[in-house]
This record gives sequence, structure tokens and C-alpha cells, in this order.
Amino acid sequence: MIWLVLVFIGLSSAWANDCPDDICWRTLCAPVTNDTCNGAIIHKGSHCECCDVCETDVGPCAKERSEVNVRLEADTNHMLLGLTAPTCDSAGYYTGMQIRGSQAFCVTKNGTMIDGYSVYRWMTGDNMNCQCARDQYDYMQTGLIGKMFHCEANGNYASVGCTGSVCYCQDLDGKQVGTTTVPIGEKDSLNC
Repeated sequence: MIWLVLVFIGLSSAWANDCPDDICWRTLCAPVTNDTCNGAIIHKGSHCECCDVCETDVGPCAKERSEVNVRLEADTNHMLLGLTAPTCDSAGYYTGMQIRGSQAFCVTKNGTMIDGYSVYRWMTGDNMNCQCARDQYDYMQTGLIGKMFHCEANGNYASVGCTGSVCYCQDLDGKQVGTTTVPIGEKDSLNC
């Protein structure tokens, strides 16, 4: 048992010394530029955070975020006020809400702005996810008709949704909450 504890302590200390404090000044980094990288430049993305790396398997948001971050880091005179890197999901695609200047707006996962869903950034609240706007946009791209979407101005699902002539309370993802339903003419009576 003592032998296992000593092995664990030895391995832990070896991992802790994996990146000594002076490793970066001893490391020669290959130059990574937009001309040499057909993807996203991840600043200090190497193992010990010494070198920039080129990540080629990224979505469009991660690529744009990388380009914006390079511009912001090069802007020593602070002339790019208001330039904001986009917000990306874990796969490198755009999250539903993006911010530019004083506006928060909804976009598709590829970054296409969805018309009609834009609010001042201070009106987004803590939960603006644009899921309703995105679902509606995707549905409209299919060419099908007949489905009704009940979206708030910020692109979120409204608290009341309807399918056909039946209405119900719904969550931020448009899923029915509870079992209470009312005819569409009485939807204002729902307390969601």
C-alpha cells in the first residue's frame, strides 16, 4: 500500500513539473499566421501555452473569433473599440445570441443573422438563447408551412405555445411544461 502511495506521489510531481517556469523562453515556436493557417489560430494553444497553434477542425465561429482576437492583440493603440469576438459553442459554431455594439441579435449556428430578433444588449436578460428564432429559421428553410412559433422579441420561446388549436406553457426550449392545456381562444388564461 505504501508503495502505491509513493508511486502516485512520484507521478503527481512528474506531471506538475511537465511545464517548468522557464520552458517558454527555451522553446522555439514555428510562426503561425493567417497566411500559413487554414483554420483558427489558437493563441498560446500549445501544451505548455508557449506557442500559437493552428486548429484546422473548427467551426466558422471559432475561426472568426481567432481572427478577431489576433486583431485585438495587435491593436496596441486601442483603436478597435467596440470590436467584440463572437461567442462560440464547444464545436466552434455560433451560439444563438451575438453582440455587436449596443445590439444583441440572434444568428444561426453558421452566423447568419436572423431578421426580426434584435434587442439592446442591456435588454437581453440572463437567459437570451434565441432558440425559438433558430428553430423557426430552420423550419422556414425546409419550405414546409403550418407550424406556428411563439417567440419573444429576443428570440426566446414565449412562455405560452400552441400546437394546432391547443395551447400550453412551455420552457426556453419550446417544450411543454406540465399537462395543462387550453383551447387557443383561452390562451391568455394560462398562468405560465
